Amino acid sequence: MLDGERVGSVEMKETFETPVEPGRHTLQVRNGRNSSRTKIFDAADGRRRPDGYLVSATSWRWIFFLNDSLAATVVALGARHLPESRDPGITGAIDYAGALTGGYGGQPPAEAVQPPRDCPPRKSGV
Repeated sequence: MLDGERVGSVEMKETFETPVEPGRHTLQVRNGRNSSRTKIFDAADGRRRPDGYLVSATSWRWIFFLNDSLAATVVALGARHLPESRDPGITGAIDYAGALTGGYGGQPPAEAVQPPRDCPPRKSGV
């Protein structure tokens, strides 16, 4: 049922397509007396978002490979071309506190990441 009206039927492991207007809609799947929860979804206006060449030619996941290789290139070029500091006060010891806070600085804490409001809580298998 789409927006409270029957729009068609679908068999097990098959798909069903029907055109919808842009905006907010409700969907419910029924099987005899059994029915799913009503789900709310938003339909876009059908215009594609502009993708770059990398995403269009391959997949959006490839941007992560590009990001890692670019970072490795920057580190390698920096080590080769940036001059070494000649500060006599440098002891040569590893700055563990700086490494810990620098590595954590770009990551949000797990408590700050919230699931969508209409997402049911995950059930733990433990």
